[in-house]
Amino acid sequence: MKSIAYFRFLLVLCCCSFAISGLTSDKAKLNTKEEKDNSLIGSVPANQIMDSILSNFLGLLPFMSSPLKFGDKSNEKFILAKLVNLGQGFQMATHNSLIGGANFRPSLETTQLHLQNTIEAFTAGHKDFALTRLKATTNLCLSCHAQIDVAGKFSFKTLLGQVDRSMFADEHEYAEFLYILQDLDKAMLHYKKNVAAQLQRMKSLSRIDPNILKFHNTYTRSILNSIKKILIITVKKKRDITLAQKYIAQIEKMKGMPVFLIKELDGYLAQINDLKKKNLPKEFKSADEINKFISQQLESMENIEDVSDELNLHLVYSSGLLQEYLYNHPASPLLPKILFWASISERQLSKSYFYSLADVYLKECIKKFPKDPYAKRCFKEYEDNLYFGYTGSGGTHLPPQEKKELETLRQMIK
Repeated sequence: MKSIAYFRFLLVLCCCSFAISGLTSDKAKLNTKEEKDNSLIGSVPANQIMDSILSNFLGLLPFMSSPLKFGDKSNEKFILAKLVNLGQGFQMATHNSLIGGANFRPSLETTQLHLQNTIEAFTAGHKDFALTRLKATTNLCLSCHAQIDVAGKFSFKTLLGQVDRSMFADEHEYAEFLYILQDLDKAMLHYKKNVAAQLQRMKSLSRIDPNILKFHNTYTRSILNSIKKILIITVKKKRDITLAQKYIAQIEKMKGMPVFLIKELDGYLAQINDLKKKNLPKEFKSADEINKFISQQLESMENIEDVSDELNLHLVYSSGLLQEYLYNHPASPLLPKILFWASISERQLSKSYFYSLADVYLKECIKKFPKDPYAKRCFKEYEDNLYFGYTGSGGTHLPPQEKKELETLRQMIK
């Protein structure tokens, strides 16, 4: 059986292409003779896009599971051809008015650029780095799928029917698969099962090493990752604070929960209680509501230092509200303002993904609305994030390509 990690990776990309091509197909059906979408003229049919991405990843799978095979010079031409074809598959998805909106286009463009840079790294001989980037596409797809209720727009029943729990290494991997396909209720149950499974492993190992229950380790990190996903689903996507409280309280009472993890769970419960007191809206119904929310709830949080691994549930909730509005109102005159505050809200979630949607939103604000007053704020935030990301003990080392892009963005807002 192929490694499930890479099988999951394949499915994620298939899902991404399905979402992209599904949107193209739906839009084509909606167009009338009097109201044609010229961006679709000459576009490749949805099933061909899916087949292209799927077949090329099938070809790459044996090499992705073996760094030696991926780096073997005798496999170079074959791998490069598959990478190029894969990049072309995502390029095919560009011509669609809905994906071209504020919510989807940045993620699609980032995926395209990511694959382009992967190819450049591979051809330059940096094959280990190229392999790492290729695997990281999973996280980019996760960040995209986390934006909206994909299940409400597209059906993934075919994929769900082809896969069962026995094909995955553990409960967390299976929950991630369900999360990607937006079967959220089932995903939460399996994230919870993963917590129980990891606690049982720790209990067994504690007979040999009692310290395993006293400090963070691989098992506790898996537990915390599952807890964070449950919070993202309940708070960001469902915006159901009571449900989040219920799940966290249930997990806290599980047998064998280490004391230091209980303290972290208590912190989340305290945040949940604070959110309940605020009585926040579940959706925005007008521009006035957005302006009021930003003024009262977000402006004071703009410069908060985010050094903790703990999720800021207020920002998680805000992120869900703003992203849904972006999706439903892609032509809103408030778009530059919303993109800026969506990036602030999304920023602390970036640690969960290889790519940060926060930076994607900021660049979208600058490129599409360079004359808007918020474009300068977006640039300053992006510049600060970039320099912070490349600053270490030896100082700031911004790569030439990053400096070039930053200068291009700077010129846009002048």
